[in-house]
Amino acid sequence: VGETLSNVPSAVAFPLVETEQNASVLTQFTFDLNFWPGGNTVASFETGGSITAISPPVSDDTDGDGFFDAEDACPTSVDVATVMVDGVDSRVPNILLGDGCTITDLMNVVAEETSSYPRFVREVTSIARELAKEGAIDRREKYKIIRAALKSDKRKAWKKKLKKKLKKLKKKSKKKKSKKGG
Repeated sequence: VGETLSNVPSAVAFPLVETEQNASVLTQFTFDLNFWPGGNTVASFETGGSITAISPPVSDDTDGDGFFDAEDACPTSVDVATVMVDGVDSRVPNILLGDGCTITDLMNVVAEETSSYPRFVREVTSIARELAKEGAIDRREKYKIIRAALKSDKRKAWKKKLKKKLKKLKKKSKKKKSKKGG
């Protein structure tokens, strides 16, 4: 109890907490792995101190990005080579950020949460500026991401919506003119 084990595969020392001692030669310990979201790992020790078995922490990393799902802000990260901004390839490398999200993940969240094209462009611009400020991307990459937002699928939908509104306004305008003239 209170000992530290340092020869585990990850080469990290973990405090040992005694959890059970049976009549045979085996004693069971639990590692206190607070930083591993999967919980505790159980190891069996013989009285001589040699490890007979270690069960790995039970934790998932669904997207394989090195962040356990419980600690991953984006447990199903989009694994694409370049940043996609609402259907447009920015040609900027899609890097993994410190919270388990990729830049494309951030762009997807903005696309899902904003219905307005102008607001979408503002949000993407804000994120791109912040990433450049933090040094995650350079100035040129920032502008490539913003350009992709300007060309996004949201723009196409927005233009289509504007054309419909314009058409309706023209029809209303023609009706008013015909009533005044008649």
